[in-house]
Amino acid sequence: MGRLLVIGTGLIGGSFALAARRAGFFTEVAGFDHDQRAARQAQRDGIIDSIPRSIASGVSGADAILVSVPTGGIATTVADVVASQHSAKPVFDVGSVKAPILAQLRARGAIPAQFVPCHPMAGSEVQGAGGAREDLFSDRRVFITPHEHSDPEVLERVATLWRACGASVTLADAESHDRAVALTSHLPHLVAFAFMAHAGPRIDEVAQFAGPGFRDFTRISGSDAHVWRHILIDNRAAVSEELDGFMDRLEQFKLLLDGDPAALEDALAAGRQARERFLRADD
Repeated sequence: MGRLLVIGTGLIGGSFALAARRAGFFTEVAGFDHDQRAARQAQRDGIIDSIPRSIASGVSGADAILVSVPTGGIATTVADVVASQHSAKPVFDVGSVKAPILAQLRARGAIPAQFVPCHPMAGSEVQGAGGAREDLFSDRRVFITPHEHSDPEVLERVATLWRACGASVTLADAESHDRAVALTSHLPHLVAFAFMAHAGPRIDEVAQFAGPGFRDFTRISGSDAHVWRHILIDNRAAVSEELDGFMDRLEQFKLLLDGDPAALEDALAAGRQARERFLRADD
């Protein structure tokens, strides 16, 4: 492949551009962003080589197109890209939610065969291209959720790109993926945002009492609120279900504070054991 077009020159788009270039897959990277300041910054930082005037002009001559925009705009952007293509080149996204995007594309007629839905399990609380790193995907998992019109050859080409960036690739059903990440990613972000909103009014007063645990626990509350608004809304049903269960669990812990100390310790130990099982499963 010669030329990559990145639509959305933020953290993920910028990191993929750096990683794919390092791997030798592309000799040129063009970057389009509706925020021209972001695109110009990415160009100054050497992440992209050029800035096309429009998506259509960027698509012309591109050998692969990465759509790295908030989830609420992915389906529209993919449709615009496909409409601008003279030949079917790989188009892939990095959205944290998959099923709603596929449903929106189906509502437009059919999911394009050259579209490969992807979700890299990687990120940072550092926003924008300023946080882009060529090793962001190293030793990370990327989920690809095939659809009924997927072209196996195109899918494998995109999977090869991700592997070249250092990631492992796992295929998953879109709905199952969305239910799982509601628990492992979306709920934790929501809780972190909510906790800092709770702590915010007193943060200047208590900051000196905050140790490394506070910093670790709240790190992801520094994530982009605009991006996460789209993710949480697009996956609202699964997130709401997990949130209901979590609130029930918090109520149980609240009751245990006024109850049997031994029962509280058992509940805390159960949480610790669950984390130990996760660490073993993640090896």
